[in-house]
Amino acid sequence: MASDNPTHAFSPTELAARWNCTPETILAMIRRGTLRAFTLSPPGCKRPRWRVSRAAVEDYEAGPVQVKPPEQPRPSRRSRDTQLKRFFRV
Repeated sequence: MASDNPTHAFSPTELAARWNCTPETILAMIRRGTLRAFTLSPPGCKRPRWRVSRAAVEDYEAGPVQVKPPEQPRPSRRSRDTQLKRFFRV
């Protein structure tokens, strides 16, 4: 079997069959950066041919790293103008 070869690189279709999902899911993981991959296509190609190394597959299967997005500071509440409140009081 080709996947027994230590230098074998998986295509998105092969990984989808291995992980019981769709190739689009694998491509989405590659685009998000949760799955390391490389392309066989020349630079600037409109349609990359992605491959995932055995090491990247083993790293992911060991436990995907949850990348936490950077926290955005919460916007501070604007202080209310007290003069404006006094103007509208009856």
